[in-house]
Amino acid sequence: ARLGSVPVDLTYDRGLMAMADVGGFTITGEVLNGDGIGVAQANRRYDSDASKNVFLHVTRDIAAPLRLGAFGYFGRSHGNGTSNKTRMVAVDGTVTLGPVELNGQYIHRRDDEPTYTLGEPEARLNGGFGELLVRPANSRFYGFALYNLVTADRPLLDVREGGPSGIKRYESLSGGIGHLVHRNFRVS
Repeated sequence: ARLGSVPVDLTYDRGLMAMADVGGFTITGEVLNGDGIGVAQANRRYDSDASKNVFLHVTRDIAAPLRLGAFGYFGRSHGNGTSNKTRMVAVDGTVTLGPVELNGQYIHRRDDEPTYTLGEPEARLNGGFGELLVRPANSRFYGFALYNLVTADRPLLDVREGGPSGIKRYESLSGGIGHLVHRNFRVS
């Protein structure tokens, strides 16, 4: 979800990524433009300002069925002659029990000037999801259910799913059945 006028939404950012396994931890670091995947500007640039955002995710298998992780994000964006700082912290986890996988994530976000208005109050967002995947052994069919909830302390949310913007709460529930055609291609 986007918060106010800030383009940061954790989807399809362009940048550089490095990943390493160190002492049983998987560490992923990224330097991003913070603008998402929008169209190029008139000068053929995909980045709207000189600021770069950083993202760090650390995850580890705790026990056979459990994987836990955490991430942090810090970035700046500019608009209307002022700048906004975006800070996020999150935890995520996966539990796998045979053909059943349960995934979840919780994110806390703060933006100090989300509408690029000098002196405005800080905005806070809390959100997350719970996802259930079921894929029976030796089957190419699977089932899924997904629950999302995102809230903000002011009506600044824009989830860009065809619904209204400038809201304080977004909640969705979806599910279905799919077919795994190839290892990296599926139809739902």
